[in-house]
Amino acid sequence: MEPLLAQPRLRPHPDPRHRTSRGPRLPRRRRQGAGGGRPREDDYRAALLEKLFEEAAELREAADSEVAEEIADVLEVLRAIAKAHGHEWADIEKVGEAKRAERGAFLGRIHLEG
Repeated sequence: MEPLLAQPRLRPHPDPRHRTSRGPRLPRRRRQGAGGGRPREDDYRAALLEKLFEEAAELREAADSEVAEEIADVLEVLRAIAKAHGHEWADIEKVGEAKRAERGAFLGRIHLEG
């Protein structure tokens, strides 16, 4: 006899690149000689940069229907990088607004050099 409130069976997503709601995964690194745990700050920052390039490569290869999801993954890694360097995301956006006002933006298909 099946329980009244049976849990639904979860099936894996057909796309192996599909992310769950937990967000992008960072590679697990262990500190040498420290018995595991959280990575050192410099290791964490390096792992975030690696993850950024991985997510950017996935964005480059994404079909039009997957672009929004891949942009969200890149954005999430960028937010983590900002936080790891002690910056609030709102401050990053203010810097971006100032740069756009001074130099223009890619939204107008302007190519910035240097």
